[in-house]
Order: sequence, then structure tokens, then C-alpha cells
Amino acid sequence: MAAGAPTPPSREELTARLGGRVPLRIYMLDNSFKTLLVDEGTTAGEICGVMATKLSFSDAENDGSYFALFCAEDGAVVGRSLQDSESPLQVQAGWPESGKLVYQVKLFMDSLKHSFDPAIIHMLYLQGVHDVITGAYPCAESTAVQLAALQIQAKFGPHKPQSHQVGFLGNRLVEYVPQRLMPQRTQQQWEADIFRQHALVGTGGNPEAEYLDIAGRWDAYGCAFFLTKQRQFKKFPTDVMLAVNPKGIHIMNKDTRDLLQLFKLSEIFRWGFRPKVNFYFEVKKAGGSGPMHEFATEHGKRISELLTDYAMAFLKKMGISSKKDAPKKAAPGGQPSAVLAGRAQPAFGSEHAEAACAVQARFRGYRLRRDLENEYAAIRVQVSPAASCPCPRPRSRPPCRTPAALPFSRALASSAPAPPTCPRRCTAATSSDANLTS
Repeated sequence: MAAGAPTPPSREELTARLGGRVPLRIYMLDNSFKTLLVDEGTTAGEICGVMATKLSFSDAENDGSYFALFCAEDGAVVGRSLQDSESPLQVQAGWPESGKLVYQVKLFMDSLKHSFDPAIIHMLYLQGVHDVITGAYPCAESTAVQLAALQIQAKFGPHKPQSHQVGFLGNRLVEYVPQRLMPQRTQQQWEADIFRQHALVGTGGNPEAEYLDIAGRWDAYGCAFFLTKQRQFKKFPTDVMLAVNPKGIHIMNKDTRDLLQLFKLSEIFRWGFRPKVNFYFEVKKAGGSGPMHEFATEHGKRISELLTDYAMAFLKKMGISSKKDAPKKAAPGGQPSAVLAGRAQPAFGSEHAEAACAVQARFRGYRLRRDLENEYAAIRVQVSPAASCPCPRPRSRPPCRTPAALPFSRALASSAPAPPTCPRRCTAATSSDANLTS
């Protein structure tokens, strides 16, 4: 340092000058970042809200709720997401200097995937590119060439024969071709094929949106992946990839990401986990719960939290969730679930377990009420209101109040439907619903 040059302030001095706050970099997947001033009490949820505003989301409140902060302790591999209540500064304590907090999509809801907001499209595009290049979304060589051409179009614009030639990408080729496919061709072959495809890309569209149109067709798109072991499905390998997205739980080949079986979220009766041991879910069948499927994994808590977050997002979309009755996020260190008497049951020793149980109960209750309303609506089309009621009442008197006659919004307003006056039809129809929501 030159003589007389001012000495830069230490971290402690800088923190004191900023009133106890410190600058924190929040990265995107293209390595760009935003710098925020935070303190120990600043939560991940608050930071996500600020990021949605800084990135100019047109609907920052709703669209921003589908994003989260993710840990990249080594600065390269993106790991778990932070719960809204966690303190990023506390989470980062003890990390190496290369560690990063990454802001990206957590819940791939349809409203997000079909958004026309340029800021949302760009964030989805960055995440799509990252997942293709790192191999989370395996693809054929021809598809990789097509995607790389769109990526170049998005970054450098239309094809320029005098510039876009073999050697233009150089060492940056690894940013455009999936790692596992690189050995299949020489660098010169890759560049020649990519620029040949680039010349065919039209100039009137949005290359980022076109990239997402291709990636969005894959079963793996929008999935969070967890390597697990299973023994129940005899036709499947022991090592399988459990993947979660808005469609539900996917069982996939761990290498190719080929879909082996899908359990839709609407088919899942409940889910849970034992810490560092397993994850399980119970399938819904006619008359109640069905078989229990168990997978050995250390990531049971993360899988359960993600499913709970998706269920909460669907409830919010349905308009039957509110800040007053919405379960709180899990606090760090809470005890999750346990296996009691040989059968998996939720343990109510933690906020997370209670939240998951409440979400699953309300989600099941909503589905049953919806199905009941559809069934009774179909019956009412075929018969008259008087004939639909089996009560021995004179036809001059009004028919009894069956569930079909109740407004759907009123049925959802309470945890159990209004007491019916028809003892033979209504009571049986509502009692099972009340059990699910109790």
C-alpha cells in the first residue's frame, strides 16, 4: 500500500458506521448480485421481499412468494433453501469466504411458469440454463445444441457470420454445453454445430421464452431432486431419484431422470419423515388412506417442507388461506415426525409437524367438499329439489338444506359444514368431511 494511503475500515468499524448492519450479497444464478444492508434480526423472508422489488417483479407480493434464498456453502453447488424465519447472517456463520446465498425459484407454480413478466421469465431462464448445464435436466445432444443456440441469441443477439465462428466461445463453451455431453464431441465440433443452429434462430421471438418452452416439456422441469433408496417397487432400481414439483411426487431413474411413476399431489393422503432416516407418504384411495410408501434418505425434512410449501401455495391460490390461520414456517431445530406403534404418525412436538398436519387436513377437506359439491350438483340437474330430499315433509314446505344447496364459499368458511336438518342424507355426507378437517 502506498505511503499516506488511507487504511480501509475493518468489518467491525464498517458495521459500527452502518448502525449495526452489514452489507450482504444476494446472488443470482448468472453470478450477478444485489447488495443489501442487513443485521442479525433480518430474516430470509424479508430479504426475498426486497429482492422481488429490486428485480422489478410486476406482482412482487404474489410472484415473489414462490422464490427463496438457497445455500451454496462452497460457492458452486446450490443446496437447501432457507425457511422464511431463518437469519441469513446466522446461517452463513462458519462458511468459507466463497460461500454464497442464491436467490432463485423454489415453487414452480403454473402462474409463475406462464407469466409474461420479463423479470420472471429471465429468472426462470437463468435457472433453466443452470439446471441443463449441471445435468439436473438431462437432454439429447441435438437438444443441447438447440438450447445453446438460443442461449447465444439471448446473450449476443442475432447471428453474425463474421463474428460467430469456431473459436468465438473458447473456454466459455462449458457455459453452453451440459457437462456430461462435452466428451461426445470436440470443442470445434460443438461450436460449429451451435453456430449453425444459431443462424437458424429467428429474430422476432424471445429466446429466453423459447428456451423455457423446450425445457418446460420435460417431466423433470421444476423438480427438486433427492437421491433415495427403496424396496417396495420391485420393478424399479433400489437407488431412485425422488423429485417434487407442483404435479406431485415423481419416482425417476437417478441417471436419466426418466419417469418411473408419478403420485399426484391430489392423490397423496399425508406425508412425513424420520430425521436423517426416511421419508414416507400415504396414497389416497376410495374409502380412506391407502398404501404407505417409504424411501430411505437423509433429506426427509426437506422433502416434507417442500410438499407443505406447495400445499400452502395451492391453498392460497384457492382463496381459503389467510395470514390469521396459515401455519407458521418451521423454526430451525424443530423435531419433525416419528413412527409410533409401527405406523407413521405426525408428532406434534414442533411447529413444522403441526403446520404440515394442518395443511394436509385442510387440503384433504377442501378436495372432499369440492367432490361432494360436484356430485350433488349433478344429482340436482337430474331431479327436482323436492324429489332430491328423502325427508317425509309435505311438498308445500321448503326442502331440507342438503350440502348441494349450501354455497361453496360458506362450506369453506368453517372447519366443518353447517349442521344439516336432513337426518338420512346430509349427516352421512358431512360426517366424513368433519373427520378429515378435525
